[in-house]
Amino acid sequence: MGRYRPYDKECIADFGVVVDLFPSSSTDCTQETTISVMGIGSLLPEDPVLMQKTVSRMKDYLPQVSKLANSFDVFPSSAIPAALERHGAQDQHRGVILSFDQEDVVEVSPSVRNTMKLYRDATYVMAGGLGGLGRSIARLLVDNGARNLVFLSRSGPNTSAAKSMAGLGVTVKTLKCDVGDEKSVAAALNECNSMPPIRGVIQAAADIQDAIFDNYTFEKWQANLRPKGQGSWNLHRQLPEDMDFFVMLSSIAGLIGHEGQAGYAAGNTFQDSLALYRQNRGLPAVTIDLGAMLDVGTIAEGTTTATFSSSDAVLLTATDLHNIMTMCISNEIDGYAIPAQVCTGLPSGGMLQIEQQEMPLYFQKPLFAALKYLGTSAVSAANAAVPVDGVVDFAAQLTTVGSLDEADCVVAGMLRAHIAKAVQRAVDNVDVSQPTDSYGIDSLMAVELRAWIGEKMKADVTLFDILNAKSIQALALKVSKSSQLVPQKIRGME
Repeated sequence: MGRYRPYDKECIADFGVVVDLFPSSSTDCTQETTISVMGIGSLLPEDPVLMQKTVSRMKDYLPQVSKLANSFDVFPSSAIPAALERHGAQDQHRGVILSFDQEDVVEVSPSVRNTMKLYRDATYVMAGGLGGLGRSIARLLVDNGARNLVFLSRSGPNTSAAKSMAGLGVTVKTLKCDVGDEKSVAAALNECNSMPPIRGVIQAAADIQDAIFDNYTFEKWQANLRPKGQGSWNLHRQLPEDMDFFVMLSSIAGLIGHEGQAGYAAGNTFQDSLALYRQNRGLPAVTIDLGAMLDVGTIAEGTTTATFSSSDAVLLTATDLHNIMTMCISNEIDGYAIPAQVCTGLPSGGMLQIEQQEMPLYFQKPLFAALKYLGTSAVSAANAAVPVDGVVDFAAQLTTVGSLDEADCVVAGMLRAHIAKAVQRAVDNVDVSQPTDSYGIDSLMAVELRAWIGEKMKADVTLFDILNAKSIQALALKVSKSSQLVPQKIRGME
C-alpha cells in the first residue's frame, strides 16, 4: 500500500500484490507481481461504496503487515552503533529499522568530514619536519596512505630525530638542506628525481632566537626570518606547481605579537602573505597560525622561552593539530574551500567571560573586534563582572581612595600584577621598589604598557616616564596624579 518505488521490490514476495494509491508513481517491477493502481483522491467522492470495500479488503493484509513489522528491531538514527551491534548479534530472521527524526543527533567523525587523500605512488616533502610538530605530522601522513617522505633538514640524516623516522615503516629520505638557501633547496630536490613525483609539502622550518628588542641583534633577526621568509619563498620557486597542497606552519605570534619574538613574528607574517599570493595565482597554499601547543612543539620541548597566558591563547593538543592539518591538506570543510590563512588557538570574548579572565590587549585592535564579542551576552557580561575569589578590582578602588598615598598603593598593585603577567612571573616575585627595566620591560613592551595604563587607569604617561622611572612605585605616583579615576581633590594633594 502507498507509493511504490522500484527498490521496494526486495520487500515483495513473488506473485505478491501491490496496491498503489498514487496513480502517478512509478510501477517499474521485474518480479511476477500484480500491481493495482488506484486514484484514491478521486475514488472517495465518486464511489464511496467502492472505497469502503477497498479499505475493508486492505484490512485482510494488516495481520501479515503487523507480523512483518514485529520481526524488525527499531532504533533511532542517533543510535546507529547500537543498531549495527544488535544486527550483528541477531539471526538472519530479524532485521533492523532506523527511524530518522529531526531531533535525532547523529555523531559524525572528523575523519569522515575531512578526508585526506594521499597517494602511495607520490612523494611528500617535510621542510624542517624533524621537530616535535613535524614528526607528529609525518605520522599523520603515513597513517593516511603516504609511503614516500623526504625531510629537508639543516642537521642532515645523522641526528636521533632523523633516525627515529626510519621506524615509520615507509620509504624515508632525509637530506641535508638549508631551505633558506635556494641552491641548497634545488640540489636537494634534484636528489628526489628517482622517487615518485612530489604531490605536497609541509613547511615547518623555523629557527627561534628570542630576545627583547633592546638586545635584538641583526644576526638574530636574520636567523629568525631566514627559514620562514626566504625558506618559504625558495620552496615556492623550486617545487612543482601541480602539487595537491602547500601547507606552512606559522604562529599567532605574527597576528598578536609576543615579547621577544619580533623576527619570528615577521617570518610568520610573511608566510601568511605568501599563502594568499599563491592562492591568488591559482596555486595550492594555506598557512596555519598555530597557538600554544600543549604536548608537541617548541613550548613542550622547551626550545623557546616564549609562553602564552591563558587569556592570550587556548592550548591545543596533537589531536587538534591533526584535525586542522587534515582539513588544510584536503582543502575542504563542509563543502567550503579553506582560506589562505587559518588562525587557531585564540580565545573568544565569551570564553574569557566564562573563565572570568581579563580581555587581552590585542582585543583593542579592529582586526579582533568580531572575536572580542563572539559568544558574549548581557547575561554572561553580568556574570563576568562578579569578581573571582581572591581577585581585587583595583580600578574600582581608585574611585574611592581617600588620599594620594592610598591611590599610589592601588596603582602600584595594578602595575605589579600587569608586569608580572607580561614577563611570566609570579606577582610575589615583582618588587615595586625596582625599576621596570629590571624585569625586561623594553621599548616595545613599554608601548603596550602605556596603552594599558591609558585604558585601565585613564592616565596619560609618556614612554620616557615608563622606561626611566626609578622604580615601579615612582611610576605609580605619576599615574595616580594623572588618572581620571582618582577624585580631583585627591589628585591635587601633595
